[in-house]
Amino acid sequence: MDVRKLSDKTTGSDDDNGSAGDGDSDSSDSQSFTINPPKAPKTSEKKRADYAAFQSWIHDNRVQRPNQPEPITPRGPKRQSASLLHQGRRIINNPREYQMEIFERAKKKNIIAVLPTGSGKTLIAAMLLRHCLEKEIADRHAGNPKRTAFFLVEKVALVNQQHAVLECNLDYPIARLCGAMLDPSWHQDDWQRQWDDHMVVVCTAAILQSCLAKSFIRIDQVNLLVFDEAHHAKGNHPYARIIKDFYVSERDLTRRPRIFGMTASPVDAQTDISTAAIRLEGLLHSEIATIPDDAFSYKDVQNDINDHVLMFDYLPEPFTTPLHLKIQNLVRRNRLFSGALTFSHASSAVLGPWCVDRFWQLLLTEEMISRLAAKTRLDFDLALFGQTESAAVDQLRQVIRGHSFSEVSRSKDHLSSKVIALLDLLQDRFRNPTSDKCIIFADQRNTAILLADLLRQSGVVVNNLQAAPLVGGQADAGPFSMSYPDQVDTILRFKRGHHNCLVATSVAEEGLDIPDCNLVVRFDRVTSVIQYVQSRGRARQQNSEYVCMIERGKWSHIKSRKQAAEDYLYIRRFCNSLPEDRKIQGWDPDATAVHLDRHREVHVIPSTGATLNWSSSLELVSNFVSSLQAHDEVLSPSYLVLQIGRQYICEVQLPSKSPVQAASGTPQKSKAEARCSAAFALCMELVQKKYVDHHLRPVFAKTLPAMRNARLAISSRKRAEYTMRTKPQIWSRLGPVSSSLFATFLTLESPEAVGRSTRPLVLLTRERLPDLPGIPLFFGNERASTARPVAVPGPLPVTADDLECVRVFTLRIFKDIFSKEYDAGVEDLPYFLVPSSVHHHDLSFSGATDPSSCIDWGHLRSTRDLEYLSWDETSPPSFFRDKFVIDPFRGNRKLYLRGVREDMKPTDQVPDGVPDPGYRMWKDVEHNIKEYSVSLWASRRKDRVWRDNQPVIEAEVVSMRRNFLGEFEEEEEPANTCYVILEPLHVSTVPADVAAMALLFPAIMHRIEDNLIALDACKMLKLEIRPDLALEAMTKDSDNSEDHDQEKINFQAGMGKNYERLEFLGDCFLKMATTIALFTQIPENNEFEYHVERMLLISNQNLLNVALKKNLQEFVRSQQFNRRSWYPEGLRLKRGKAARARAVHSLADKSIADVCEALIGASYLTYTEEEEKEEEEEDFDMAVRAVTAVVRNKNHKMSSYKDYYARFRVPDWQTAAGTPDQLRVVREIKEQMGYEFKSPALLRCAFKHPSYPRQYENVPNYQRLEFLGDALLDMVCVDFLFKKFPHADPQWLTEHKMAMVANEFLACLCVHLGFHHRILHLSPGMSSQIKEYVGDLHLVRREAEHNAASPDEVKPSYWIHVDQPGPKFLSDVVEAYIGALFVDSQYDFGQVRRFFEQHVRPFFTDMALYDSFASRHPVTTLTHKMREELGCRDWRLLVSEVPPAVDEAGAASMTDTTVVCGFMVHGRVCVHETAVSGRHAKIATAKTALKKLEETGWREAFRKAFGCDCDGMGGRGGDELPFQLTGQTG
Repeated sequence: MDVRKLSDKTTGSDDDNGSAGDGDSDSSDSQSFTINPPKAPKTSEKKRADYAAFQSWIHDNRVQRPNQPEPITPRGPKRQSASLLHQGRRIINNPREYQMEIFERAKKKNIIAVLPTGSGKTLIAAMLLRHCLEKEIADRHAGNPKRTAFFLVEKVALVNQQHAVLECNLDYPIARLCGAMLDPSWHQDDWQRQWDDHMVVVCTAAILQSCLAKSFIRIDQVNLLVFDEAHHAKGNHPYARIIKDFYVSERDLTRRPRIFGMTASPVDAQTDISTAAIRLEGLLHSEIATIPDDAFSYKDVQNDINDHVLMFDYLPEPFTTPLHLKIQNLVRRNRLFSGALTFSHASSAVLGPWCVDRFWQLLLTEEMISRLAAKTRLDFDLALFGQTESAAVDQLRQVIRGHSFSEVSRSKDHLSSKVIALLDLLQDRFRNPTSDKCIIFADQRNTAILLADLLRQSGVVVNNLQAAPLVGGQADAGPFSMSYPDQVDTILRFKRGHHNCLVATSVAEEGLDIPDCNLVVRFDRVTSVIQYVQSRGRARQQNSEYVCMIERGKWSHIKSRKQAAEDYLYIRRFCNSLPEDRKIQGWDPDATAVHLDRHREVHVIPSTGATLNWSSSLELVSNFVSSLQAHDEVLSPSYLVLQIGRQYICEVQLPSKSPVQAASGTPQKSKAEARCSAAFALCMELVQKKYVDHHLRPVFAKTLPAMRNARLAISSRKRAEYTMRTKPQIWSRLGPVSSSLFATFLTLESPEAVGRSTRPLVLLTRERLPDLPGIPLFFGNERASTARPVAVPGPLPVTADDLECVRVFTLRIFKDIFSKEYDAGVEDLPYFLVPSSVHHHDLSFSGATDPSSCIDWGHLRSTRDLEYLSWDETSPPSFFRDKFVIDPFRGNRKLYLRGVREDMKPTDQVPDGVPDPGYRMWKDVEHNIKEYSVSLWASRRKDRVWRDNQPVIEAEVVSMRRNFLGEFEEEEEPANTCYVILEPLHVSTVPADVAAMALLFPAIMHRIEDNLIALDACKMLKLEIRPDLALEAMTKDSDNSEDHDQEKINFQAGMGKNYERLEFLGDCFLKMATTIALFTQIPENNEFEYHVERMLLISNQNLLNVALKKNLQEFVRSQQFNRRSWYPEGLRLKRGKAARARAVHSLADKSIADVCEALIGASYLTYTEEEEKEEEEEDFDMAVRAVTAVVRNKNHKMSSYKDYYARFRVPDWQTAAGTPDQLRVVREIKEQMGYEFKSPALLRCAFKHPSYPRQYENVPNYQRLEFLGDALLDMVCVDFLFKKFPHADPQWLTEHKMAMVANEFLACLCVHLGFHHRILHLSPGMSSQIKEYVGDLHLVRREAEHNAASPDEVKPSYWIHVDQPGPKFLSDVVEAYIGALFVDSQYDFGQVRRFFEQHVRPFFTDMALYDSFASRHPVTTLTHKMREELGCRDWRLLVSEVPPAVDEAGAASMTDTTVVCGFMVHGRVCVHETAVSGRHAKIATAKTALKKLEETGWREAFRKAFGCDCDGMGGRGGDELPFQLTGQTG
């Protein structure tokens, strides 16, 4: 067995947290793949043996695997919300003409829009809301009373959805109200605040009805009522009661609100449709407006749906299963079980006996039984039946535990004929991998949950189907209900492809947006036309299927389904029969003819006499738009006609690629004349701007490439000086502190590295600091620690007295520690420093932690009015220990006191080895302890007399180093012990351990400020980037950071990582993002035009210009720590050297552009680098937003990755039915590549060379797809290399990426995949080139096979030995195929990854063929040591999932898992470690193994200790020394 596959299985997971990322597929191990493959043919057998030995070792050490995963339940994580479901879904963009016409009508009178599902009714409502709100603002400005618009819905779930949609599209305050959100104690004032604060309220109708009834609002205070699913307005429904009780009672018609109803059907029951429609109109005081079937607009809103019936065999009469009978005997008198027993009994026939037993197994959990027993005790009379019935419920535990639940099989012994028929249908539909998505509708929640659970059982598994339930919520329904967040999460996962089948109740029928579905199955019978219309409308794709399941011979079911279909057709006939003023016809441009050119405007071109009139203007506009299109795309102008009084005015809009976007005509008597007027106005503008020539022929498209090329400018290497930000914006927000501050504790991970005792400092700020990364500090000679800024979540209340204490201590730190005496009040200081009351550095805080308790307030208050500590002869010896002492006459001399030296006196000579005191007079005075202690000049020294009887104190000289951010080495430890008297010195009130920590503060604060400035830049660009990556992206540590292979000029040490790696990654994502955007939004361009457009977007000049406009250059960090510039700015300095911060820096133009790309890379990594995230869940949204921010171009306005496909419009040729030959290719590609193309024409396009005539095959050539695929391949290769080699410099990464995307390799891959056979071309030269290249490739392949020990061990790098490069069209075809794969999968980048993993990566398992790069990664270091130094071949790192230890995890040892990694040498596990993921476990194990190897010693000791008898001699590249990092996916 392949250990790589074993590793995939043992470390992979399908849970929602994406723990599969813990495996090796996304490990940052720098070389997690084979290097120098072994010759021995028994490698796989050896792997299996080692893995078996590893499992045996796990068993012997009592480490066991979990038995099985948890049972499936419908509950998912609740981290999603409705806002995520509709994030970025803008719908007011380009409304269709019928929508505009209904909107115009709705502005003038009450309308009920009867439109098919998915036709954009909400868009009309949003436009009407915007219109009413604009009018409302005008009315309020005129002094009229406030009025509120209400969007009323039927279900609570729709409140959240419609609110999210409207909030995205309307720039007005919108409230959402439903029962769960309301406080029952609200009074008039509470409700009035809602009306005052919001202009739109989305709520259930019952809430508005209640508010009207209680006079919390009057009907005349409402300006618009929108009724979603208006067919519910009947009887005593809240919709109807609002109208009957309140709307009608308002006699003043001008004070009634406008009404707009929306529905797909005017009826929701079996009734006379005409009568019901008339009643609906009468009740809502509205007119129905609809689209007739023969309208030009109807084809845009009605999909072709294949409606058919699935018959299943007769169902038996309901019966009782043994388990049901046992439960019934115990609880039949308990009303709490009546519904479950009824369902269980009925389900025996409908679903089958296995489903009945499974129902009870899922329902009767320990928790549920306890709850039911408790409720039973409350429901029954305790004296008579309570104890008995409660005990009966408790007995259900034994019943469930004692029942033998069998594994389900697809047989009538377990399942009903109905369920088996459903399984057969799904099996046939999903037999092969497909992008199809389906929804199965059931009437009851229990049925939906059981069907979803069944579809996940191994006994009846349907290949390629991932099912999930989608049901409503109800209290006490146990596992058979879902909350709204659960529903949103399920729908999101359905949209993103994690599920491709939903088993739903009616919650999915109305309103919920569930796109991309092309199969709807009605499991239970259709009971009404609205149910039929709504569920059928969920099939949004063309040629979708709607399947109704009907029991054979059940005529009532057949009749109800037939009646619903007939009612639907009757509704359409009813709509068609409405008066013409109720119909929305739209405009068919092909049917328009104008014969009234007389008395109209005419324009004559003087030079040619060409004449432009009203009729010809329509033709010219059409011709001009046609000149902008290419290939099969059909573009057309859009005419929007509005009625003003009795006249019409039209605006004509052209596609976004047109230089003229729109023009308006003059008011006319008819719509046709209005269109001509607008077209004429547009043509005049085209003539004036010379976009058409003197013969009225379009010329813009021909001159466009030259025009764009002229705009292109590439930045030179010139430099300029720019202002540099030295402080973050947070420090600029000064002023009085109201009542609270925010605390950030500055702690050390390894405080012992400092060399003396320290305690945390507390940084107090007016605003909470973000969670910042650790700050590496270096103390020389390999001593280091990471400083951790730990921000406390909550505020710290402070009084005026507290603030004064804080101010005094902060200024004392500056004065005593750094010799800067400031005159500053609380309002002047940007931050404050105080000591922690906790003396250790292991601090953690939660929301409940009181930060005030961790501050040493006692010290602050006791020393506030005390400048220095005093002492005399009576002071105890303890006073003279662990004190911080300053020299008032020489600011740079600071001391730590160690204690009194009883054996010394002030007049004693200074002992040898004591460091020089550092003042000039020392050479002229006696070298005794008293003189050593005094640093006064001679003129002042003679006036001062120091007592000779005072004690001598041993002290430690404090180092003057302030920059601890860079590594440094000291040849020997400097002497720092001295002996002083204290009379000329001052004993600071700052404790010594606080002073020691404060000395590190400048370096810590410098890095914190750099982080905050980098985050300021991100905030300016509206990017949310991880702080460490934000700083890395903004850091330029030398004048030539971008020259990766050059010695650094003016290198700034201690700045951490610079931007160069992120710039490399961001550059590639920028290329991919702009390529997708251009491909999507400008489908008519050819390859050359795409390159021109992309260069305009990604050129250094454009990035520079955008950056300079945003002043991004100010935020770049280009200067290392400066001991003079870290101090707060703006404070008045009373004493000490003034801080001189350099506020300018010199940057090259390219450096600024590189920072833009680095920010893209940081945005990308922030959301894709987490190890526990599955590939399918990678989030590119922030990187997309970063691209939009730095290119600032109309061609890239995306704010999320899904926006790309949302803007893609599938061309007609791509959806055309495939020819038999095209379908054949689809089948063969599916068999070979594992992917089934939905568009045969698109696949054909990927293989069509430009030389192949369009007349032969009506599809475009591959050039556009090749342009797209090139960028996609670049990205996936760079992402692989970047993450697998985290320490590689960009030069190395670039070289290896070039190898992976080189034409030579891609030509080899084309032949390897057999694509060269599929190329459509008519070029004899190409045929000969293919033949010649294939011959050369086969030759070098045979040579590689000859040199290999076995066919399985042929080095995949054989292609580099082909003398002549492969023809470029071969590589083009591979890139075009990748582009086609991406487009066909609806922009699924995961498909590109899978192509890379399956077909590209195997050629690059040995990156050492291209470079001798060696990382410092522990696994790579271990590899080097075992191979190069110790010559051992028989070793492995193996991983496996195990439960955590009981003593550590407790109960979690039964539910959680951890990963154990073993370092196996010659079949024996020598070292092991556990961690949360495979990657971390391997790193930890490698570190431990390295430590043990270091303890063992050199080769012979290693052989003895580990039993190694390998005969390898080490050395680079020797085939006799193979090895493999097993347990990895590489």
